[in-house]
Amino acid sequence: MCIRDRRLTWRALATAPDGALDDLRRVDCADDDGALVAACLVRCPRVAEVALRGTLAFPVDAALGACGSRLTSLRLDDVSAPDGFWRAALRGCPLLYAVDAKPVRGADELCEALGKECGLLRDLELRAAFGVDVAAGKALAAGCPNLRRVAVRGGPTVDNYALEPLLRRCLRLEALALADCSAVDDELLLDVADVAADLPLALADLSLHRTSCTRAGVDALRDALAKDEHTTALRIDFDGPPADDAPPPVESPLT
Repeated sequence: MCIRDRRLTWRALATAPDGALDDLRRVDCADDDGALVAACLVRCPRVAEVALRGTLAFPVDAALGACGSRLTSLRLDDVSAPDGFWRAALRGCPLLYAVDAKPVRGADELCEALGKECGLLRDLELRAAFGVDVAAGKALAAGCPNLRRVAVRGGPTVDNYALEPLLRRCLRLEALALADCSAVDDELLLDVADVAADLPLALADLSLHRTSCTRAGVDALRDALAKDEHTTALRIDFDGPPADDAPPPVESPLT
């Protein structure tokens, strides 16, 4: 018997007959028993993709310790980890190239650890980016120059300064998607135009949903890129109001 159902429980995996897990490539489970997680993954010699849901730090640590050296894809949903956890947990994951994470806390530390330990990372999605700041953006850009796709959702601390290093140092970045990032505004669009003027721009998709960018800023970016014949066509997905419907600026009471 050969088991290929990736959504089996940890206990089902632990009691599977010898050899039944040899072809299992992906495991998707929720369990707080770290010892069982590790024991299961030791029995799955080909597993390279792991998804953990609603779990604590210890099972994640056990999972990465068991298969981190061959892990290529990691998905984390509502995972809670203490300070300092990610720096240690990702040290044995040099082949990781895709991360989809919704951490309960520590998104900034997760980004810094990825930048330090996972130089092959190509695809990053953060579905709860609370705390991600300039330091996290610089660490990612410095350590993961091969990033092709970055998606950030729910990051009130994510601003233009955190994203600019990715634009300037990740020259293969093809897609940047931002949602519910209220600190991102038209300065980011100016950064894109500046990078396009200085470097070959690989960015082909820019998605801006519920940010502070304006339609006028998006139109200005399109105009700037249209003048550069060497720039790859950039598709911009923007959900803001038309420029004519933009709210008037609020005058400061100090003026």
